[in-house]
Amino acid sequence: MPTPRPGRTAAVPHEGRDVAPAWQPTPAGDVLRFAAVPARLRTLALAVAAAVLAGGAVLTAAAVLLAGRDSAAGRLVVVAGALLLCLPLVAAVTLPFRWRTVPCTATAGEDALVVAIGDRTLRVAWDEVDDLAWRTGTEYARVVLRAGATRVSLLVGVARPLPGRAAALAPLGPGAVRALAAAGTAAGTRRPGHVRYRRVRPRAA
Repeated sequence: MPTPRPGRTAAVPHEGRDVAPAWQPTPAGDVLRFAAVPARLRTLALAVAAAVLAGGAVLTAAAVLLAGRDSAAGRLVVVAGALLLCLPLVAAVTLPFRWRTVPCTATAGEDALVVAIGDRTLRVAWDEVDDLAWRTGTEYARVVLRAGATRVSLLVGVARPLPGRAAALAPLGPGAVRALAAAGTAAGTRRPGHVRYRRVRPRAA
């Protein structure tokens, strides 16, 4: 079995467990294959909030009706309803988003980041990147890219993952990190599993 070159993120198989996608070296650059939902996180959050508020209104009405008879019953309704109603509502809201899952690839080349979203491909030169958020794990895993008038938002954590893969991303590779720094961006936000690069130096004329 070939040994991955230093600086590459390799997938380590675990029997019975899905693994996160990994960067693979190619002549065009390092390639990451994953599945994502082309949507903004705000859109998903608003849909979930609306569902939770609707469920909460139903629970509140039921609790008020029961409170006059038995306050303990009212509290029980709220607790049981939160588990039996609100959680399925959230799952139901996210289901249409999962149906919109498309295969994606990100290619980190020397001069540009190329993102393929289904049958659409975008090429963004590193020195055109204004804002890049990259979150690797949990249901919030996502890629958000802004470059001039170009906007890309890919929700990975809620997508149906590729076979044998987890709904997650590999961290940005060292080549992409160096290219972003050389292009005039800096990591303004850096937490475990989450990094955000923003432009700190004007683009070259």
